[in-house]
Amino acid sequence: MRDAELLDQTYEPRPEMDDLSAGLDAAGTATVLFAPSRAERELEQRASSSATGDGGALAQVGYGSRDWLISELLRYRGDAELLAPAPLRDAVREQALELLHAFSGARAR
Repeated sequence: MRDAELLDQTYEPRPEMDDLSAGLDAAGTATVLFAPSRAERELEQRASSSATGDGGALAQVGYGSRDWLISELLRYRGDAELLAPAPLRDAVREQALELLHAFSGARAR
């Protein structure tokens, strides 16, 4: 960007950006514990990570929205555990259970 101009106009944020509002939905940093099976890759890729005594990795993961953080953790399929912020642990658990029930039901058909 070479130039910018401040305008008097305002805008309404898009509805899909609601999870960037204040509180637990705001951007922040999460503390994530990665399983030993995932640790080597996380230690190589995340400057904020450190090895744990059991062969795992502990990392600080920046996030811009609650929904992104939840989906990011779930993609590891049990090899990542959210330690903090603690209130979001319940949200991760609820989403994981919803997925479990959805896929369990799909197989039973």
